[in-house]
Amino acid sequence: MAKTILILRPSKDMAAAAMTAVERFQKVSGMELTVYRQNINQAADAIESGKIDIIFTATTMERSEANVFIGCLERSKSFPYIIASPDNAEKLLAAVPVDKLCKAKNDFSLEFIFACLRNLLTPSNYRLDARYFKSILTSVMDVVYRNTQLRLTPSQVSEVKAEESTETIAAVMTFYGDGIYGSLTVMTTDAVLKKFGETILFLPPDQVDRELGMDLLAEITNQIMGVMRSELRDFGWTLRTSLQLVHSGDHFLNKDTAPGASFKLPFKLDNEKFDLVLRYSTYQVSVQEIEVSMDNRMAHIMDVRLLNLAMEVCQSTLRSSFGVDARKQQIQAGQTKSHATEAVYVFHGGGWQGEYTIGIEMDYETAQLLAKRVKAEDDESLEDSEGQIRAFSRMIQKMGQEFNRLSKQFGYSFEQVYSGAAFSDSAFFSLIRSPGYFVQIPLVIGASRILLNFGLRSDYAPALFDAWPLVSTMPGFTLETSAS
Repeated sequence: MAKTILILRPSKDMAAAAMTAVERFQKVSGMELTVYRQNINQAADAIESGKIDIIFTATTMERSEANVFIGCLERSKSFPYIIASPDNAEKLLAAVPVDKLCKAKNDFSLEFIFACLRNLLTPSNYRLDARYFKSILTSVMDVVYRNTQLRLTPSQVSEVKAEESTETIAAVMTFYGDGIYGSLTVMTTDAVLKKFGETILFLPPDQVDRELGMDLLAEITNQIMGVMRSELRDFGWTLRTSLQLVHSGDHFLNKDTAPGASFKLPFKLDNEKFDLVLRYSTYQVSVQEIEVSMDNRMAHIMDVRLLNLAMEVCQSTLRSSFGVDARKQQIQAGQTKSHATEAVYVFHGGGWQGEYTIGIEMDYETAQLLAKRVKAEDDESLEDSEGQIRAFSRMIQKMGQEFNRLSKQFGYSFEQVYSGAAFSDSAFFSLIRSPGYFVQIPLVIGASRILLNFGLRSDYAPALFDAWPLVSTMPGFTLETSAS
C-alpha cells in the first residue's frame, strides 16, 4: 500500500536527505512512497483530505503559518504523524494528539528521517526476506570459524511453527529494537562444546565441563547476536539485546510462543548439530518511542511499583495454578553467574518504557509436588519431566501475561518477548542475564522455598519510584551481584 510523505518548507540539505531516506526505505521494504515538498498553503488540500501519512516540519513556522497548519489538521479526515522541531512542536501541542506528535530533538538527518519512516510505516508482522537470512547464515559461519577454526556446514533455512523443542544444551538471546523483537536460540550438543574448548582454550575434552561449556556457548552466542545486529542494521533495523539464558543439562524445553514467525537455520559440525532458531515479530513504533530513542534513554531504574507487582502476580498465580499460598521474604541482590539448579522458568517482556524478566527457580522435589496438584495423583504423565515442564511453562506464561496486563495501570505497555523452562531430577547449570537491575525474592511454601528473580531496566518512572537506592543499601549487597 502506497504512503504519502509531506516535508513542509524543507531546506536544501533536508530535502536531499529526505529523498535519499525515502529511496533507501523503498528498497528495503518494497513499499511505494510519494513525497511532497511544499509550504502549508500548497499542502492544505492534501492534509484536509487525509492523504498524508507523515509530516516533517523542521523550518521554524511563524505563528500565522502554524495557525493555518492547525486549521488544516482540525479539518483533516485523519491525523498524520507529525515529526516537528522543538519550537514547531510547542506551537502544535494543544491541537495534535500526543500519540501523533514527535518532538525531534536532533537535526533532520538522513538516518533520523529513515528511522521515522521505517518505524512508523512498517506494518505489524512484516516478513523479512531471504537477503536477511543469507547474511545471517554467512555471519554465523564466520563467527564460529574466527573463534574455533572449525567450519560449520549449513543446510536449508526453513520456516517452522512456534513449538516446544526439548534439548540438553541451549542458549537463548532475546532482542528488542525499534519496530522488531524476538529471540535467537542456539541448540547444540556436549560434543560441540568440547570441540569449542579444545580449539578456543586448548583443553583436552575431559576438562571441558558443563560450566565451562556454558561460558563458551554464551560467548559464541553473544558474538552471533552481535553480527546479526550488524547485518540487520544494514537493512535499517536497530536492535539491542536484552535477556540471555543458557542451560546445560537434561530436559531443557524452549517454549518460545511469543507472536511472530520462526525460522530454523540448521548447521552441522562433524555430524553434530549446531542449530539456530530465529523468532521475530515486527510492530509499528509509537512516536513516544522515537523520542525515547533520540534521547538515548533506558536508564537503570528499579520501579518499585513493578517490583511489588511482580511479587503480587507471582503469589496470585501460584495460588490459582496450584492452590498454594507463598509467603515472601526479604529482597536480596540477584546473582548473574552460572549456578546449579533443578528447575527454572522464565518470562521476558519489553516495550518502549523498559524491559523486564520474571524467573522462578525451585528444587526438583518442590516442582514435582506442585505439578501433582495440577492433575490427579495417579496420572502417569506426572512421572514425565517434559509433562511437568509444560505445567510450569503454562504457569510462567500466565504470570507474564497477567503482569503485562496489570502494568498498564502504571502507564507501561509490554510485549511478550520470550517464555521458556528447564526441569531435571539432577542439577544442571543455568545462567540468566537480565537487563538492568536484578533482585531475588525467596517465597516460602510450607517447608519448601521458591526463588523469584526479577530484573528490570526502565527510566519511564520518575526517580520517586526508584527502589534501587534502597535495595543497594541492604546488608550483603555488592556490585558484583547486581546485573550489568
